[in-house]
Amino acid sequence: MSEKENEREDKEEREMFVHWNHEHPLAPVDIQRSIRVCDGCLKPFGRGEKCYGCSQECGYDVLLHEECAEAPRKITHAMHPQHTLTQQYSPVEWQTRCSVCQGYVACISYGCTSVECMFVMHISCAGGSDMMYEAEDGEGSIIHHASHPKHKLELLRRRCSFKCDACGTTHAIGSSCSSYTCTDDACEYWIHERCASLPHTIQREDHNHSLSLTFHVPLQYLVYNYRCDVCSKRLISKFWIYHCELCSYAVHITCAFTKSLPDSKYNPYLKSDS
Repeated sequence: MSEKENEREDKEEREMFVHWNHEHPLAPVDIQRSIRVCDGCLKPFGRGEKCYGCSQECGYDVLLHEECAEAPRKITHAMHPQHTLTQQYSPVEWQTRCSVCQGYVACISYGCTSVECMFVMHISCAGGSDMMYEAEDGEGSIIHHASHPKHKLELLRRRCSFKCDACGTTHAIGSSCSSYTCTDDACEYWIHERCASLPHTIQREDHNHSLSLTFHVPLQYLVYNYRCDVCSKRLISKFWIYHCELCSYAVHITCAFTKSLPDSKYNPYLKSDS
């Protein structure tokens, strides 16, 4: 291999970095279409502008400006100083609104790490050296979660194979592989990071009332064999659901943000009724 090829490879390796939202390192990619927008700040890329995407061409289609890709994972912010904010993945169908500008939040944003708080903001709204500060290492790695009040939960950032005690699947909502596990060695409670960050209330287009998150299926739903109002499959007592307390409308948390009947070819959460 020539000296120039070695220099090129060394430069490419230096420019690669690991991002929490994807299993492969991100690297600079060329933008062919100027109409594409950044999945962090939601601003369009200029033609020929440097941006980052998957270095392995695995089908991961998130593209980020350099400054968005390198934005700190955890921050403290002057507009929400009481809690740490951490980057999270918010699918478009969640219809979450930024607490600052009230615009819709899509893909990567900052959300509050407190279970009781629903503060969320765009990466672009968080910007500003006089407003945003990188949180200290380790902050937010140990949390209290209302679903498991007896013990603390510790954040794990490596890919692990486990059955989530929230959604009942081995696939995280969104694309993050991080998870929370109980700090008590004798306890095997384990949930996806994305499940731990689910909002306490949501609104679906096909229902007139807001839906509340509950960590156990209410007894009356089990007695009368209620089924998910999205996929029509049974509700499992120990897994979380969203439900309407006024009219007993209930959905799995993996179905809560799906508008129509899931197709098993595209929905990794769809399971048999066995």
